[in-house]
Amino acid sequence: MATTAKFTAIRVVCHNTLTMAAGTGVNVTGGQTEQDTIEGPVVQCVRVPHMKKFDAGAVRQQLGIVLTAWDRWLVQARLLAQVDVTQTQADKCVADLLLSVQATPKDKPQPDVRASRSYKRLMDLFGGAQIGADLCGTKSAWALLNAVTDYVDHERGRSDDTRMTSAWFGAGEGLKLKAWDAVREIAVQAGAIQPA
Repeated sequence: MATTAKFTAIRVVCHNTLTMAAGTGVNVTGGQTEQDTIEGPVVQCVRVPHMKKFDAGAVRQQLGIVLTAWDRWLVQARLLAQVDVTQTQADKCVADLLLSVQATPKDKPQPDVRASRSYKRLMDLFGGAQIGADLCGTKSAWALLNAVTDYVDHERGRSDDTRMTSAWFGAGEGLKLKAWDAVREIAVQAGAIQPA
């Protein structure tokens, strides 16, 4: 077993901030990294075996928890909150997300994703049922991202343990990463942010 350290701007159950703050294209296994101008390579996840002494300063440096990472996350979050998302855009985004993780049945037609419970719940969350909707508003790219993270972190899965593991390390994390890319694309099309 090892201690796993990840950067997040808010409580760890809201994993979307980890991905945004650490940048994109970062591999947990130590593959590709994003170069930080001051501190060296920045990774998304640091594992410290229990046989080693935990050095908080070294972990912060590896995670890139410096003012620049926070500033980058804050700017991205604020820009996404200013991008209006229409019901049609949200519908397409949620349907595409769910189709990307849906298994294709053999010798059967693809079921309509819009008839699924997941689709209906995600659209309800985007419509204002998500945690904190009164704080971040609705109908923005940020609200759409938060609808996905709310669903993955708090509702998707069979138990609290499997939900948390999936949200941090498994299919839930993958779904949130795809949602991040999708809302960024909406923001790029709206001209609010530059393409990566």
